Formats: sequence, C-alpha cells, structure tokens
Amino acid sequence: MIMNSPNTAPRIARGGKSIYGAPLGILMLECMNMPPYAAALRDALGLPVYDIYAMITWFHAGIRTRTLRLKHPGLTAWRSAAAEE
Repeated sequence: MIMNSPNTAPRIARGGKSIYGAPLGILMLECMNMPPYAAALRDALGLPVYDIYAMITWFHAGIRTRTLRLKHPGLTAWRSAAAEE
C-alpha cells in the first residue's frame, strides 16, 4: 500500500472500524507513518487517537526542567527578596 495515496485515509479508517469490536477507550498509533491519518481514524471511530510523536512530546514535557521567566514587577521583587534571605 502506498502511504500517501488519496485512498489511504479511507482504507485506514475502514481497518480501524474492523478492530473496533474490542472495548477501546483510545487508539495509539505506534507506526511513524500513521500520524497523518489520525484525524480519519478519530472521525471514523469517535475515539481519541494518539500517535507515537504526540506521546513522546507529552512525556518529554513532563520530565524536562523548566524555568519560570516572567517579567512582572511583583515577581521580580519577590525573587529579589527571596535571594537576599
């Protein structure tokens, strides 16, 4: 099957419907070729559809270190006072 043909999204949606007999709450697409067809599956099944890229991005956002960088006078004064202690 050619992955970028116009017939691919409907074929994938039909395939998704064929496995929908199982009790599913979400559908996770593990193949890196499948994210372009997530919307077609979501529309066909009425389920949330996640792909591997979204899962890795979500996971990374949860473990990376972030610094709060707000330019607010009250926050700046609070930081200065905290640094002096």
